Amino acid sequence: MATVTSWSTFTGGGAFFYRSGRVREKERRSVSERLTTMNLTQYANAKRMIRAKKLLRATELTIEEISRRCGYETTAHFYRMFKGLTGSTPKSYRKRRYSD
Repeated sequence: MATVTSWSTFTGGGAFFYRSGRVREKERRSVSERLTTMNLTQYANAKRMIRAKKLLRATELTIEEISRRCGYETTAHFYRMFKGLTGSTPKSYRKRRYSD
C-alpha cells in the first residue's frame, strides 16, 4: 500500500482530489489505466470543470467564489480555463441555465 500525502500541487492550485490517506496499489493502477488518454493535469482540470459547472448550475455563488472553491488562484485563470475547455465563459454558461 502506498501512502498519498497530497496531490495539491498540480497546476499551482489548492484543490485536493485525494485527501491524505492510504491508497492500495491495485486502486492506483486501476485509476492510471482509466486515465491513459489524459495526463494528470488534464484530469485535474476536467474534474475542476465538472465541479465548476455543477456550482454554476446549482448555486448563486459568485464566479470569483466558484473559482476559489475549484482551486484556482485567480479568477482570470479560471475564465481562461473554463472557456478553453467548455467553449463558453462561466457567465454565459450560467445564463444559459436560466434560459433553458
